[in-house]
Amino acid sequence: LTLTPSVQSFVNLRQTTAPSKANRALIGFGDFVPHRNPDRVLTSLKLPESCREQAILIADLSMLPGTAEEIRGVAASMGAPDDALFLGTAFSEDAVKQANLADYRIVYFATHGLLPHKLQCLPQPALAMSMSSAQQQARNDGLLMTEEVVEELTLDADLVVLSACDTGGPGDETGGEALSGLARAFFYAGARSLLVSHWEVPDKPTMRLLTGT
Repeated sequence: LTLTPSVQSFVNLRQTTAPSKANRALIGFGDFVPHRNPDRVLTSLKLPESCREQAILIADLSMLPGTAEEIRGVAASMGAPDDALFLGTAFSEDAVKQANLADYRIVYFATHGLLPHKLQCLPQPALAMSMSSAQQQARNDGLLMTEEVVEELTLDADLVVLSACDTGGPGDETGGEALSGLARAFFYAGARSLLVSHWEVPDKPTMRLLTGT
């Protein structure tokens, strides 16, 4: 049973995608740390002051301590070494964009997923990233946006896991193309398949479910 964002995606994945040549099992990103800087969200996303309340919500997203245990458990089952795990403040936009993701058969994110229909000021679907220093904040906004996935990530992955709320989107309630946007972005970046959620997911049960899977 196959679900793709569009008929064209289905065709492309079967006609143009060669088997992965990645020689490493898994790279994992998670254990999100909020950056508490709504001004940075407003500035980097070029949002008006009227969006400050939503910027505060993004800047003050809760920590997800269960995701560290989740990623370590999955990594252990896959035989992935510790140096392939980016947790806490090491889980940043810089880390994601600078990693050679094409070396990994599984690319694993465990964090917050954000959709425009729930945060109307958000221009497109995004994954929340940690920010650990003023230098990182100067370069990054703490959000991996859909367009950044398409334009800046190169994958050769058999599977991308987006262990986060709403990464599949709740269907026709979404703003814009939130359902297809995030999934399509990772397909364009080189993923052959994705594991996503169509709803909000609590931290601890998700850890047990995904580690078992």
